[in-house]
Amino acid sequence: MHENMRGMAYYMLVASQMIFCIISYIPQIIKLVRTKKSEDISVATWLMLTLSFIDYGLILLMEGAGPVLLILNGFELSLCAVTLFLTIHYKRYNRRRESGTET
Repeated sequence: MHENMRGMAYYMLVASQMIFCIISYIPQIIKLVRTKKSEDISVATWLMLTLSFIDYGLILLMEGAGPVLLILNGFELSLCAVTLFLTIHYKRYNRRRESGTET
C-alpha cells in the first residue's frame, strides 16, 4: 500500500473509532438525566476514563497530532467528564433525598 494511503487509512480508522466512542456516551448521559439515578454506575471507572483521555490528549500534543484528532479527543474527554459529573451529582442528590436533607 502506498505510504500516503496507509497514513490516510490509519487517520480515518482512528477518527472513526473516536467518533463511535463519542456517540457511545450519549445514551448513558440521557439515561442519567432522565432517571436522575447513578447508584449502579462506578465513579472510579469514569474517573479513570476521564484521566486516560487527559493523558491521551497530552500524548497527541506531544506527538504533534493533527487538529482533527485533538478536537475529537477533546469531545470525548468532555463527554466523559460530563458523565463523571452527572454520576457524582446524582449519587449525592439521591443520598440527600433519602436522608431528608434535600434542598
